[in-house]
Formats: sequence, structure tokens, C-alpha cells
Amino acid sequence: MSAVNQLRTRIALAWLAGLLVASKAQAGDADAQARSVTLFREGVVAGKAGDYAHAEAAFRESYLLVPSPRALRNWALTEMKVGKMVEALGHLRSALKASTWTAEERAIVQQNFDDAYAATGHVAIATARGASVSIDGVPVEGAAPFGEAVDVAPGHRHVEARLGMQTGRAEVDAAAGQTVQVDVPIEPSEQATPATLSVAAPPVVTEPEHSRLAPSGELEPHSSSWWTTPHAVAIGLGGVAALGIGTGIYFAVASQDAASDVNSLRAGLVGRCGAGVSSPECSALSDKLDTVHQEETLKWIGFAAGAAAGVGAAVLLLLPARSVAVQTGAVRWMPILTPEVSGVAGAF
Repeated sequence: MSAVNQLRTRIALAWLAGLLVASKAQAGDADAQARSVTLFREGVVAGKAGDYAHAEAAFRESYLLVPSPRALRNWALTEMKVGKMVEALGHLRSALKASTWTAEERAIVQQNFDDAYAATGHVAIATARGASVSIDGVPVEGAAPFGEAVDVAPGHRHVEARLGMQTGRAEVDAAAGQTVQVDVPIEPSEQATPATLSVAAPPVVTEPEHSRLAPSGELEPHSSSWWTTPHAVAIGLGGVAALGIGTGIYFAVASQDAASDVNSLRAGLVGRCGAGVSSPECSALSDKLDTVHQEETLKWIGFAAGAAAGVGAAVLLLLPARSVAVQTGAVRWMPILTPEVSGVAGAF
């Protein structure tokens, strides 16, 4: 099979695989849609029969499969029937944001929302900016300041605000259908006691022999490590040299093999591939000649890169190691660079 035919086959297989994946995805979406509709109808039947717990579960599953404002609204209505007024209010608030309602439908959903709002309490919380808040131990989403009052069940509520290690607490009576303001100042949870500071004598440090002060007041020079920056670069260049030479050898061998193939083809096509002559055998010979030229070029590129890197590595390895010192007034700085530590040593 030719290279062109192989490429066409691969493209066709990839296209077919993509088509199968898309078909499966569409089939999965269709199944979810059908299941959602079935659950919605199941919820309607259960609700009419007064089985609101069953209806709530059916509408919830229908909405989770295919989010629909109608499923969400019916889910909220069943929540109201089983006493989950706060949850129902949140779901109706989300359902009202949908743009698919007709004017008549929106008026009905708005009335459902008003009924749920009238059955719940609402607490506007003022506390430190960034504080997290919980009501009766249930965290409130987000952090202060809150843009809207928090919906709660009517009754006596405990509010706690926390900012870092500081907390604040307050109590509030939330009446149904009303918004009540509560301030929760945050104060330190416990009084900070001043720490007692003790001053210890500085430890006695014994200087290593090589770092003791010389009579001149400067650090005595010590023997430096072989692993310096030039040597590290030289090792890297040595690796590049080996890679380049290896690449050159590889393409040299490949070029020789291709040249042998060319000679074999030429022996069988003597006098048959002149100017203007086109045949499959002559085309194969031409392609093989191009391969020989390309591999010859890559061979010399590899050898040249390897040789250049090798020369650079040799130069860096042969350079004598020198310690550089910069004298500035009474301060003598000596750069340090080893595999274990890098920094600046100095003596004043």
C-alpha cells in the first residue's frame, strides 16, 4: 500500500471513530431527555395522588438529568408540600431567572415565590468584611458583606461570624415574611497575653579551620571544588557532542544503505530513465536519490554540531580554575559557587 493510500485510510478511520463517539453522545443525550420526561410525568402523577415525597424525588431526578425551569418549579412546589420552605424559595428564585416563561407562566411562578417568601424568615447580617457566617451551625454561602438577606425558617436563630481566629455571635428572632437586621461584631475570642521574652546568651561557635581570620583581617583562601560553572557547562557540551556524533553516524550508515539501493536500481534501469521518461521504477530511483542527499546532509550536520560542542567542552575543561576576589574598601567579597551552596562570603 502506498504512503498516500495509508494516509487516506488513517484519515477515514479517524473520521469514523469521531462519528461513532458523536453518535454515542447524541444517543446518551436522547436517553437522558426521554428519562427526564418520564420522571417528570411520574412526579405529576404522584403529586396529584398526594404522594409528595415520591413526587419530590421524581422532579429532582428529572431536573438533574435535564435542567429545566419547569421541573425546577415543580420540584419546589413539592418541597413546599413537605415543609422544605427555605429550599423551595431558593429553587423558585432560580426558576424565575429563566427567560422561557410566557407572561402568564411567569406570573404563576412569581405567585409561588411570594407564597414561599411569606412562609420563611429573612436575616440581613452585618459583620466584618470577609467574615464567614453560619446560622444554627449551617454555613452561609459566600462571605460578608452579603448582598441579600439570608433565608431561614421562622423562629429563634443563632448567628456566628468568624474571621481568622476571631469570632462573634448574636441571636435573632426571624418572623415569617419579614426581614430582620442583625449585627454580629467580631471580637478576639480570647485576650492575648503578653509573651515573656527571655534573652539567652549567644551560642559559642567554633570557626572551622579554613575560615579563621588571617592576620590581614580577610578570609584565607581555601581550595575550591572541581565542580565549577565552566566544568558543569563542559559536561553538558560533552553530552551534546556525543549526541551529535551519534546522529552523524546513524545517518552515515543510513546514507550508505540508501546508496546501495540506488546502485541496485540503476543496474536494472540502465538507459531507461533518460530526460522526459516517467515510470514507476524511475520515480522510485529519483525518490531514493533524494533520500541519499537528505541523509548525507543530516550526517554532516550531526558531525559538525558534535565537533563544535566537543571543542567547546575541551576548552572549558582546560581552563585553569581561578578564584575571583573584589576588594571594596574594607570589605572583601569572594563569590562562591559549588554544587552544595552558592552565595557570597565576606570579611569586614
